[in-house]
Amino acid sequence: MSRLESICLDRPPPFRLSLASECALVQLGAMTLTYLDPWMSSRHRQAIRDGVRRLYRGLLPGPGRAAIASALPFALAALVGGPCRTGHYFCLPPSAAASGTPASPRLRGVLIFLHGHGGNTACTPWALREWADAEGLIVACPSFGYGNWEAAGALEEVERVRQAVLRRYAADPSRVWLAGLSQGGAGVSRVAAARPSDYRGLIFLSATMEPAILADPAFVRGWAGRPIFVAQGGADHNVTPASVAAAVALLRQQRARVTELFDPEADHFLFFARTRWITAALSDWLRLC
Repeated sequence: MSRLESICLDRPPPFRLSLASECALVQLGAMTLTYLDPWMSSRHRQAIRDGVRRLYRGLLPGPGRAAIASALPFALAALVGGPCRTGHYFCLPPSAAASGTPASPRLRGVLIFLHGHGGNTACTPWALREWADAEGLIVACPSFGYGNWEAAGALEEVERVRQAVLRRYAADPSRVWLAGLSQGGAGVSRVAAARPSDYRGLIFLSATMEPAILADPAFVRGWAGRPIFVAQGGADHNVTPASVAAAVALLRQQRARVTELFDPEADHFLFFARTRWITAALSDWLRLC
């Protein structure tokens, strides 16, 4: 099984935070957000909180394992005027048992995964570890401050991490996908419009999908006839199903090849609540890319 790496290309965190502290902060955030959601049942709230604890249980260092630096200090620093560009990313390289080994480097694809508002959390790539191993994929999650991917410097930061991962792991540059969770979708659209030839497909997960960006001529030219995956919950009150449906209709009108996954009962936590369902659909979608 792959082990998570926390990599800083040039700038260390403004202060060090352990994953144990990150786990506590993320649990506090999950408790607060779920408590404030009037549409969420108590059973669903508890399932989300238990899921967070379960993810971090596999991340916290045990005997013989080095501690992993958290990226949340970058998000906290950005909130008080610090830089969004950090040079940091989490990475899940394929394990020795995965299909993308040095003996078959052409199989090493890359998934660049953009986090949402709140900062880059280690549990996000960790949730993909089994699927990434099975697919022989390297998962790289750049940190961009609080997660405002529409801000200046976002495109350059994503490109910097993409190139760093390709060099570090001798990955196949023709097999790179770009994903965004929640506000990370704003980054996906912008990067995809600026550098369409660098990515094999796009993935929007409960994601912000801005019609003005998707209708930009550069995006339309770059993604006509090409694969885009969209997963959305029908009970999402952060990114509304209506806004996503309108964006999907626009993409199809522009001749993009859209694969849509929809759970009518899921909310904004769809990615964490139904990770295996989503990754199974992604595996099928990858075969079409």
